[in-house]
Amino acid sequence: QIVLTVATGRSIVPTLTQRTAAAAQSEGESAGFRVVVQEVETESDWGIVFDQDQPAGSALERGTVINIRVAVAPPEVEPTTPPPTSEPPVV
Repeated sequence: QIVLTVATGRSIVPTLTQRTAAAAQSEGESAGFRVVVQEVETESDWGIVFDQDQPAGSALERGTVINIRVAVAPPEVEPTTPPPTSEPPVV
């Protein structure tokens, strides 16, 4: 039996959602793609990929860019207090 493998220059896009950014980037690059991480401020699942722009399971040319979106915590807002005044309070 002879097995012939033909290189197509294409790879199957892996599922990168529901993983950490580092794990998703590693898996995407291992499959032959370039992975670009975009951080998006959100209230839940910080550090987890929630979107990818190339559909999982599709066959794409190796080297294609896959943009992934990772949830990050919004910046903490410091409470603001009015500056002190030197005038006496109005009664």
